Amino acid sequence: MAELFKVSSPTRVDLAGGTGDLWPLYCLLPHSAKTINLALTLAQQVTFEWIEAREFSMRVFSGAASAELKTPLERAQLPLVRPELQFPVFVLSEALREATGIPKIALQVHLQSEVPVGSGLGGSSALCVALTRGITRIIGGFSEQGWQWAMLPWVRDVEARFLQTATGTQDYLAALFGGLSCFISKLGGIERSAYPEETATAVAERMVVVFSGQMHQSGLSNWEIFKKALEGDKEILKGLSAINDVAGSLDRELRLARHDWKAIGQLLNAEWRVRRELFRVNTPRLDELIGFLQQQSILGAKVCGAAAGGSILILCEPIQRARLKESCEKKSVRILDCHTSSEGVSIRT
Repeated sequence: MAELFKVSSPTRVDLAGGTGDLWPLYCLLPHSAKTINLALTLAQQVTFEWIEAREFSMRVFSGAASAELKTPLERAQLPLVRPELQFPVFVLSEALREATGIPKIALQVHLQSEVPVGSGLGGSSALCVALTRGITRIIGGFSEQGWQWAMLPWVRDVEARFLQTATGTQDYLAALFGGLSCFISKLGGIERSAYPEETATAVAERMVVVFSGQMHQSGLSNWEIFKKALEGDKEILKGLSAINDVAGSLDRELRLARHDWKAIGQLLNAEWRVRRELFRVNTPRLDELIGFLQQQSILGAKVCGAAAGGSILILCEPIQRARLKESCEKKSVRILDCHTSSEGVSIRT
């Protein structure tokens, strides 16, 4: 009889502090670095189904594309795999390579994404978390108390190995824990400070997320900033410090008993202004969309992730959401239907 379970892993919007979560960039700041993000109901879904067999085999499916392997693939073999399957096959291969024993099963892995490719919402990292959570449920691993923190360095490192560049932590953390959180990167480790669920709901009631239609390239953007920061580029270091200051101010606003949404919106604007002016990760398309949004009745807006494409987080008063969505639809701007996800990666049988 076949066994089956499904893993769901949320993506995220980042409100402030992104890029500062890359090691060792936060070490270049005088104090700890804060990153604030909100997990979304837009998820990466992975279904694992298997039966007993004489030997191990695995087939990975994404739409009409598929890849089959009987042993973990080496990196040099990845060009033989369809491009859209290379990353999931790599993650699964690395997990299998480290397993103490591979079971004799015929395994099928089905991928289903609810986020556009290149959306800047941490889709690849959420997929990495879902794949790792699922495959280790079969082969063992990350089952002890506090497994989320144990899994964090593994998923971060395996994606860095695949991309061959530095990766941060905030995307994995949102996928692992869910909710609205402030992640504090400091000497020796990371701490999570969650906001009340009512605060997350209040943000979601004012949130609209739109996709620019322009594919986001976080690896490239982060690498340029990463390299220049370590080379001592004063403008980049100034930008990192300014972004961290914004994140600190936003953290204080979100912890108040009564929220000043106008001030929160202005902090989103300030975060994007730093990225645009000092990191220069804007594009003509992003400038056009931000300009259009600023003409609407909004509280604030920022591009998600490391920018250079992707999605835009907009805050507006709840009464203005329907009108804003209507204006976006008239301009053929794609709205991503989402809400806050209070839980992190989960398994359902």
